[in-house]
Amino acid sequence: MKTNAATLLLAVLLLLPFACLAQEEEAQPQVPAEIEVTYGELETAQMLRIETRLWIDAPVDEVWQKAILDIDGWWPHSYKPDSRILFEPWAGGRVYEQFRGGDTGAIFGHVLYIEDGRIVKLDGQWGMPRANVSGGVWKFEELDGGTLITTNGAAIGELEEIGEGRVEGTREVWLSLKRFIEDGERVDRSAGRED
Repeated sequence: MKTNAATLLLAVLLLLPFACLAQEEEAQPQVPAEIEVTYGELETAQMLRIETRLWIDAPVDEVWQKAILDIDGWWPHSYKPDSRILFEPWAGGRVYEQFRGGDTGAIFGHVLYIEDGRIVKLDGQWGMPRANVSGGVWKFEELDGGTLITTNGAAIGELEEIGEGRVEGTREVWLSLKRFIEDGERVDRSAGRED
């Protein structure tokens, strides 16, 4: 049987891409499909849970508006002087500090769930200096002509050194909102703090 040159050339052209692929596969290092897992003792991890109830003498719509959309007026914590605090009121939004100049900042938390005027669920570090995971729920409801804010938050991580500070910080955050709404007192973050 005689093979002509055209048939041979066609066979080479058809098989050439497969030969190149085989060479590429051989040239790549072989990586085993292994996963290594290491477990250790949690020597420094603690859990902290804080619940608050705060009544504000204002309608729930006003309290929600100021608590969420005007957070810069009342949120007391900041890392840097003269920064702004912003709350993006949608699922996936951030609660964050924008440093002067606008190009840098710090994220306090993220919005996981939000129902306008009623409830917001958040996670984040919220200004705590050590490694931790935390989350919380803020609920707003009408009560006795005003608004009852109920918060429920929990954190797990390196909390031992900041436990009482976190309690005081939480108290100051919510009292700052109350003063902002009832007395018109804006918070002064001009000094900032380094953590």
